[in-house]
Order: sequence, then structure tokens, then C-alpha cells
Amino acid sequence: LCAEILAGQPLNCPEAAAKASSAAFASQPLLESDQTRVRMVRVPPHQAAGLEEISESKDVPQLIIAIDAASISTESAKGPAVALQPGDYFWIDRAFGGGHIYRNARDKESRFIQIVFSHEE
Repeated sequence: LCAEILAGQPLNCPEAAAKASSAAFASQPLLESDQTRVRMVRVPPHQAAGLEEISESKDVPQLIIAIDAASISTESAKGPAVALQPGDYFWIDRAFGGGHIYRNARDKESRFIQIVFSHEE
């Protein structure tokens, strides 16, 4: 991350903050600390992306906040998909296990904020 947050304070840019991306998503870091990572994620029309792939972490708690409509389901598809409208959120507890898929069935890009919490205790 390398952006001025507080005017006059030095930037903390140890590495170039590259956007993580694949054909299924583009991820832009917004904020990072030792305990929390916040990203803006964009999923193209009619694509799906694994939330653990986006977070680059497995079995960590995370909060998904929808900016655009989409749905979240488990990789095993054992349960029903959860529909998300703008402003809705979805909590993933690390104890739940298993992967989650963010699905964009729209004809336009779908965006969400992903907040990943450190699993260190």
C-alpha cells in the first residue's frame, strides 16, 4: 500500500503494491496492518472467484461487504447461495472451514470490500 492517508505524514512503501488479479477478479489493497487487510475486489460479469484465493489466506475470518449485487456460496454447494445486495455483508468464520465462492451473475462488473483478519492470537 502506498497512499497518503494523513497529510504531511511520510509514506510507508516497502514494496510496490501490485494489484492481485486473475481472469476471475482484480484486487486493489486499500489498507493493511499487522492484524487486518482491506481490499476492493472487482469481479467481471458472469464470473466467480474464490474468496480464499483473493485473500491469499485459508481459514482466516473475513468480512465481505457488497457494493454491487452478487451471491456467495460454499465450494461444496451443500447450502443455498446467499444473495447480497449493495450494503449487505457476509461474515466468514475461520472455524467454518471450506471455501466460499463470490458469484457475479450480472451483466456488469460487481465490486465488494474484503476485510481479512489475522489468524494470529
